[in-house]
This record gives sequence, structure tokens and C-alpha cells, in this order.
Amino acid sequence: MDTIIIVIKDSDDCLRLKEFLSSDYHIVICSELENIIDNLNDNRIVAIIMDLDDATEVNVAKYSSYKNIDNIQIPLIVGGNFTGNLLNLLNLGVSEVIVKPYNEAIIKLRINNAIRRAEDNEYRIMADFDTLTKIYNRTAFYREAKKLITQNQDINYDLACFDIDRFKIINDIYGSSVGDELLIYIANTGVKRMKKLGGLIGRLSGDLFAIVVPHQANIEDLLLQQMNEDIGNFDLGIKVVVSFGYYNIDDLSLPVNNMCDRAMMAIKKVKDKYNTSYATYDDELRDQVLEEQRIIDEMDRAFENDEFIPYYQPKFNMVTRTYIGYEALMRWQSPTRGMVLPSTFIPVFEKNGFISKADRVIWRKVCQDMVIARQKGHVLLPVSVNVSRIELYDPELGNTILKLLAEYELSIELFQLEITETAYMQDSNQMIEAVVKLKELGFTILMDDFGSGFSSLNILKELPFDIIKIDLAFLEHFDKNNKAEKILKSVIQMAKRLNMEVIAEGVETKRQEDFLVELGCNRAQGYRFAKPASASKIAYMVENGVIGVGDTKDEDSAIVNIDDILTTVYQQGEVDWYRQALLELNAQVFEYDFKRDNMIVFDTPTKENGSNLAKMEIPNYLYNVSIGRIVHSKDVKRYQTVFNGNQEFKVIYRRFMINHGSGYTWVKDTGRIIYDEDNKPKICIGVSRVISDEKLNEQMMNVLSVMEQSTDFDSSINHILAEIGDDFLLDRITLLLEEGNNYRSVYAWQDESIELEISDAFPIVRTELQEIVTYFKEHQIIVVNKNEGNQFSKQINKNFFDNQVKTLVIISLNDDIGEFIGCIVFTMINDYRQWRDDELWALQELVKGINVYLNKEKIFNRLDSILLTYNRVMEKLNDGILMFTYESQPQLLFINEAYRKILNIDDINVTNFLSTYYRSVDLDVQKQIHQAIEKCVETGEEQTLYHPLKTCEKQIIKAKTIYNLSPVKENGKLVIISITTKQCT
Repeated sequence: MDTIIIVIKDSDDCLRLKEFLSSDYHIVICSELENIIDNLNDNRIVAIIMDLDDATEVNVAKYSSYKNIDNIQIPLIVGGNFTGNLLNLLNLGVSEVIVKPYNEAIIKLRINNAIRRAEDNEYRIMADFDTLTKIYNRTAFYREAKKLITQNQDINYDLACFDIDRFKIINDIYGSSVGDELLIYIANTGVKRMKKLGGLIGRLSGDLFAIVVPHQANIEDLLLQQMNEDIGNFDLGIKVVVSFGYYNIDDLSLPVNNMCDRAMMAIKKVKDKYNTSYATYDDELRDQVLEEQRIIDEMDRAFENDEFIPYYQPKFNMVTRTYIGYEALMRWQSPTRGMVLPSTFIPVFEKNGFISKADRVIWRKVCQDMVIARQKGHVLLPVSVNVSRIELYDPELGNTILKLLAEYELSIELFQLEITETAYMQDSNQMIEAVVKLKELGFTILMDDFGSGFSSLNILKELPFDIIKIDLAFLEHFDKNNKAEKILKSVIQMAKRLNMEVIAEGVETKRQEDFLVELGCNRAQGYRFAKPASASKIAYMVENGVIGVGDTKDEDSAIVNIDDILTTVYQQGEVDWYRQALLELNAQVFEYDFKRDNMIVFDTPTKENGSNLAKMEIPNYLYNVSIGRIVHSKDVKRYQTVFNGNQEFKVIYRRFMINHGSGYTWVKDTGRIIYDEDNKPKICIGVSRVISDEKLNEQMMNVLSVMEQSTDFDSSINHILAEIGDDFLLDRITLLLEEGNNYRSVYAWQDESIELEISDAFPIVRTELQEIVTYFKEHQIIVVNKNEGNQFSKQINKNFFDNQVKTLVIISLNDDIGEFIGCIVFTMINDYRQWRDDELWALQELVKGINVYLNKEKIFNRLDSILLTYNRVMEKLNDGILMFTYESQPQLLFINEAYRKILNIDDINVTNFLSTYYRSVDLDVQKQIHQAIEKCVETGEEQTLYHPLKTCEKQIIKAKTIYNLSPVKENGKLVIISITTKQCT
């Protein structure tokens, strides 16, 4: 029951009020409010009734100060002779002024009305304001933002969304209470900032906030700077990074939630990018939104026209060489777009709710296809279908599928369900509940993409899956004796002990197949065994004995392993049919005439030639190859073996584009040589496929493998540079590291064919790079040809375009906190080169790996130095030794047990000492410590400090000596503090 406190000196009035109010409220009578207010924490106090016959405004202010809960009402009963200022009393917090004599029914009604008004206000606050941060919640922000921009149409506004990078890690390390404190802090500082700027702020969800603010020049930089300043003042101990996404409001009719969606799309562009913390919704994102909208607009028609169909990818037993089932994959057979892959439309479906309807269409078609197969007498194999995350919230999911199976008279064993690991990561409790229910109904459950997230081992422990499908990420490194093998082997063994089957996804090569079988994984799925195919094609494969004997090939193998197919094609005069058929493989068809040394390359039809194949003829072909005009010089010999008389061939090489200056691409040629009556080679015919993506991945894996396995830093860096130089056909690579204001070449590699001395690249000191360094903070990469004008012409010409250098790619290096420390220069000396986007992306990814490798070595060296210093200090000091590094990220390295207890430092926050330490002392003491440390670092003078701890009033901390023992200040400021304790006097 709610409580009313009566503070009235007249006992008769007290009893009278208690009598007619006690039927609805718990009544507490007291003479002095302070005697009871603190003892009613567990009761909901709704009103405090006061009697102030001789009231003054001072007395009312005193009592109203006890409104420690916002919605407590203070009805004030005054005598008839009261002469005070009623308006002032109301301003001081009085909710009702009741003048004696009073009517009991009226006073009860007025008190009830006051309480009801307070409750209504409380409900309004709950509806509009976030319960944690007390700022606008999502709904209220949408409403108030719309009101702000529509009522001030003469002002241009920007909408921004921002979140905290890796906020979950903060919660994991410090606990959710500290994470909540950070969110509250951001909300409070944000409200103050927005008041000054004329904007408003709201919390949309979790660590995601939104703001609307009047547009001004460089508003993005201003808000980011303010946010960094505010968060920098939050005493957390680690660097907190915030990512912003901006939408310049140019359409007032657009709902605010759509504006937020666009700002959040911009946020995704900056995630995991060095030194880039904001992005603006632009034409590229607008095109993406328009494409999504076009897909949405086509959905109703697509469903009506039955355009969604299942494709089936077989699952293969690598030991018995038989197929054991299929996975049904959704495809969109659009009359305007052609065959659309799921990566194009599934994300849109998931965002807009179409996915559930599409899933159920596929489930039904799978049942229909199985019925057709059964009618043809085919042996039915289990088919697994994908279950989207939204389906797991449907309590009738299992019964819905059972009804579908009953309709087509199919066994539950034939219909398996695949659930992705990401569904578990997003809502583990819901997934556990759904999987348990489905298992109870008898379904076979598969975990798809196992290993793609961070919760894999928890999944094995908590969920009763029958089969786990290992994501290809586990197979990217599969050489013997490395970590990938050990991890994969452990997962397979663990799954078997838990009575789970394992299927490896994405298997493409025999090497991968052999590796998996050796580890005990006998089941696989991937292009090595079969590509996804339509139901009719699967039926054809079954009827012709392909399914069941395991000899399905990928497109390249199929071309070369069908005996004499090309000869037959020529004999039957079906050359045009052959060319058109092979072009369906997304490849070029080529025909080489040995007698004429003439190459003809056929491509897909063009608008100009209608249905005819586009054709390019290259005369004197092998001659042009031999002089390096078509095939890269490093691959010429390997390529020429194709024409040495082998009946079938397969070759991988680097081919120049039509324009030599536009770079090269990796190509895989597969074909056959046809002989004349005299058994002389007559014509070579085959298929060329561009495989640049596969080769780039392979090159990156090779370099990363070197990093993983090497133990000697210098030799491994040289090996890494050589691998990159050879794979990317570079002439020189130079690694520059910062030394003071200069940048010195500390590692260099040069191709052996270059006549220039390697000394030209090592060592070289580069100066005046500040403009480039500033550019790197945002872009990380510079690509330039010598003959092209660029914003860095002066600096680059002076420092890099020496000797015969033609083309440069410069990528920045950063330390472990994102600060610029140098760069890697990739050089073409004799030739100009236009770099493809995928090549530049691969180089940037490799440089990230080198970055980690460099920082790892730097950290190890720093730790060795610190340990030596620590031994020196131990010889001088005793009693409560405390040691920490004082850099941009202070870190505790050692603390003795006694001092640990005094400061209440546990194992979790020991690495974040400064945050914990500062909470134990007053603000002025913090400043003293900072000043002493800075003076010590700059001068090397010893400092002595005395200060009390807030957490332990009977102890005084004496900072006996502060040492600066680091011999080189620029290499890190090492500070040692020895601290003793003594009783206060």
C-alpha cells in the first residue's frame, strides 16, 4: 500500500486525517520529517501533508528539500490567517494549498488528484525517456526530432548516429555496471553539448545514440572532437573509440527512422578502419538504398510469379565416394535480372521481413521436388533447408513443418533444418529454446557456418545439434603442423565425443579433401564434388549414374575429362554451339591455329553484334607471347608448354590486359589440342577463366603463414617482403620507420632482375613527409604514377621518384594505438602500372598483418627493457613496490600483495591501474601526481609525494621516489613508483 506521511503538530488534525485516509493509504505520523524519511526506503511515498499555520517560505523550502523522489506530492494545509505568498509556495514544490477549515471529502479528492497527476507524469516520463540514461528513447527521439526540423525549416539540420566500437568488450572486461556508467556519461555530456548547439540527443538502443543538430561547416569534425574530449575525461583506463554516421537532411518528408537507417549505413563504412571515425551518407549508399527499394518493389510480383526456387548442392562422403544428401539453397529466377544469388536479396529480405515468406516457399518446393523424385523411382536423400533467425521466434515452427511433411507424405528424417551460428550470437536464449523444441519433435538439426563467430564452443556445450558444418574459415590454413590443423582436429574429435557428425563446407581442391579425411572428417560439401544445381539437373545426374558414384566435376575438369569431346564437336560441325555452351561457364573461349600462329578469343554477345559472339583476333600470337606482350615474362616459359603437343592441358599464368599499362590479371586456361591426319597439332581450343580473387587469397595466406610460423623477426620480415614482391610482380619494396622527424629505410627488398643497387633503397632517410602523414591519418594509402600530377608531387618527387622509378603505392604503418609510425613503399621501376582495386585491397590487408607483426616485436622489446629496469629498482626499494608504465595508455606491471589490498585492486583491473588508483584519491591529488610524473619524465629528477587515500582514511600513501629510468624518452616513458604506508597521527 502506498504511504502518506503527515507532519502536523496538532494531534487532533493528525487523527482526523489518518481516519479518513487510512482506507486507501498507509499513514505515518511524525513531528519532524527528518526522523522518519530515511526509514521508509522500501515504501512508496506518494505524499507528505504538512501543517504550517505560521509558515514562512524558508520553512516550506526546508520541507520541500526532502522530495528525494521526484513524484512525491506535498499538499500544504495552512490556517485561515495565513498571509504568505501562495505563488512562492507552489514554486518551492507544494502541490496543493488547502486552507482550514476543510471538508474531508474535498481534501481527499484533492490529494488523490495530486497523486494521480504525479503518476500520469511518471508514466509520461517512462514512455518518453530511456530508463538508464534519462534521455529521449527511440520513439520520443523520432517524434521530437521531426518536430524540431519541421518547426525550423529555415535551418538546415544534420542527423548523426554514433556507437561505441567493441562496446561488448568494455562490458566483458569491466562489467556491465561500468558500461552503464559510460552510457550515462555520454548521454549527460551529449545533452549539454546539444543545448549549446541547438540540437537534441536520444538513445536508440544499446550503445547506439542519435543526434539532430543544425548544420555548420565541418560539423563532423567538431562533434567528433567534442566526443573524444568528453570520453577522454571518463576515467576508464582504455581508449574508447566512437564511430559516427551522418545524414545531411535534404528531404523533410522522410521519416526520422529512415534518416537514422541511412546514418547507420554510413557507420558501417568506417568500422575497423584505421584513423577514420565518421562517414556521411553519400551517392554510393543512396544507390544501395535505391537498389534495396527496387528489390522490395519487385517482391510481390516475384512471389506471385513463383520466381523463388531451390537449388541443391550435394553432400559427399569422401570415403565411400557416394552422395549422402543435399542442401537446399534459395535462388531468385527473375525475368529482368536473371538468376539472382542470395547474397543480393537475402539481406534485404531479413531487414524487411520477407525472409519468412521466402523460406516457406522454398520448404514447400523442396517437398514437391522430393515427391517428383519419388515418383521417378529415385532413392530419396535427406535435404537440409535453412531456417532464418526470425523463424526461431515462431512457437509453431515445428508443427508448421510437420503439417507440410504430412501433406506430401514425407518422413521427418528427409527434412533437416540448418541454423546459423550468428542466430545464436544475436539471441542465444531464444535459439536454445527453439532448438530444444525442434529436437523433441524429431527433427535433425544442423549448425551452419560453425566457427564463423565467437560463440562456437558455447554452442557445442549448450545446444543439442546433430550435425555441425565447419565454415571454410577453418580450412584457410591447412598445411600440416600448424594451428589450423590442431584446431580443426580438436573440433572434429570433440564433435564425435558429443555424438555429432561433421560436414566441411566449401571444399574445392583434392588437397583439402585429403587433409580432411586424414583428420577424420569424411563428409564434405563444395565445388570439389558438385556445384548447386536445379532439381531437374539433379534428377538428370541421378538418372545418368552421376549421383551415387562421386565423379561429378567442376567446370574445368569436365572440359578436359570427357574423351574426345572437342574432336567430336569439330567433326559434327557444332562449333558455334560449343562456344555458346562454354560461355555459360562465365569464361572466355579461345581457339589457336598452329599453322597461322593466330589466336581468336570469343566473349559474350554484345549489343552491337546482337546474338553473335564478340570476337578478338590476335595474329603472331606465340611471337607476341615470347617477347612479353601478352603473358608476363615470369610466366612465359610455363605458358609455352601448353603448345608443346600435350593433348590436354591446364595452366595458370599472369596475362596483361589489352592496354599493357592497365596491369595484369591471373588467368586459368583449360583446353585440348586437336591433331590432323598426320598427327600434327592443328588447333588448340579451350576456356580462359579469370582467377584473380583466388590467387590474391592464396598470396595473402602465404604471407600470413610466414608471419605465423617464423621465429626470427628480421629474416621473417625480409621473407615477407620477398613473398609480396614476387606475388605482386613488384620491383622494390621499402619499409620506412619513424626516427624523430625523419623516416629511415630499415628493411628493403628488390627483384633480382633490377640492375640498380639495393643500396639505393637501404638505408635511405626520408624527410619532409608531414603533409603525407596528415593525409595518411584519413586515407592510409597513396597511389601515384610519376607522370601524373598529384597533391604530393613535391614531397614524393623529392623522396621517392629517384632513379628510374615510375609507379608507387605507399601504405601507412601504425602503432598499437593507431598512431602513424612509418610506411611501406611498393615500387615499379621500369614500367607504369594501373592497380586494380582488389590488388590494392590485398596489399592493405597484408600491411595490416605486417603492422601487427611489427607492434608485436616492439611490445616484446619494451617488456624486456621494463623487466631489466624492474630488477634495478628492486635493488633500491622495498615495502609496497608499485611499478607501471606512464604512456598514452598507463599500464600496471607489478604490485605487491599488501598494496593490492589497500587499493582493492583485483586481477581483472590490475592492468588498468591508473583508473582504479585515481578513484582512490581526490582531484587535487591526481593533478599533483600528474605534475610530479611529468617533471620526473622531463628532467629525470626524483620526486616525493604524500597523499591520503579516500578508500582508507587511516592510511597515508607515501610515494617515496619516482624514477625516470628510461634512457631514451622517445622510446617510452617508464616511471617507477615505490609506495609505503603508515598510520595517520
